[in-house]
Amino acid sequence: MPFGAGQVRVSSISAKDVREKAFRIVLLEEYRAQCAVCQAKFLLREEGKASVVEADAAHIISVSAAGPDDPRNGLSLCRRHHWAFDEGLFTVTDALTVKVSSAVLRAEQRRFDLDEYDGEALVPPAHEICRPHEEAIHWHQNKIFRQG
Repeated sequence: MPFGAGQVRVSSISAKDVREKAFRIVLLEEYRAQCAVCQAKFLLREEGKASVVEADAAHIISVSAAGPDDPRNGLSLCRRHHWAFDEGLFTVTDALTVKVSSAVLRAEQRRFDLDEYDGEALVPPAHEICRPHEEAIHWHQNKIFRQG
């Protein structure tokens, strides 16, 4: 199955909602509802189902850049790390480790712990088939990551 980055998306409100929900469910299951960077987890179960989950399903190649809703184009990230990933403050290496931008060290910051994860391995998905695709990783490294 080809990765499918850049394929034309069929768009409708109901299809989009279903697609996003399915992408989120798969990624949160693969990463056990925790952040792949810091392992933070908040999962509140009420009435036998997960009703509050802090982790987000983050696209590596963004939806706005026609990134596919394929689990290989996603990571489970806490909201802070999802934001930092989207802003290019860190990326993922081919070896699936965290690479923090030098821009983080130049920023005014307080209680912002991103730099401590530099070089750390990501939490892997439960199944190898859902491992982030190198095409998606390279796109993020080249298009989003702040090099300097």
